[in-house]
Amino acid sequence: MSTEQAFQAQALHQDTLLDKQNVVGVAVGYKNATGETTGDVAVVVLVEQKKPLAALTAQDVIPKELEGMKTDVVEVGYLRAQQTARDRYRPVIPAGVTIGHYKVTAGTLGAVVRTARRAPPSF
Repeated sequence: MSTEQAFQAQALHQDTLLDKQNVVGVAVGYKNATGETTGDVAVVVLVEQKKPLAALTAQDVIPKELEGMKTDVVEVGYLRAQQTARDRYRPVIPAGVTIGHYKVTAGTLGAVVRTARRAPPSF
């Protein structure tokens, strides 16, 4: 299965998955089995805590497949949104800080670093 199919499955089922108890996020990634990546693309469902099937209601069980794509349940713990990076890092946001819009995937602020082989430009 392709990554594009996984993103389509995620888009179709994300709202339903996020409505389930204990689910805190949905992503696309590689399926893990016994701590090893299988190399199979999957819809990854992030949960606060993995629970045995007996502890879940029927509507809170994550299906093994969505639109023909395998699913993987990953325990990530309790997530809470921080205030904006500008509130925490003033006046400059350093490289390596996680940033992103609340409706999309977050990323890491990067920087280009090079050695000073010549004098830096004067402004």
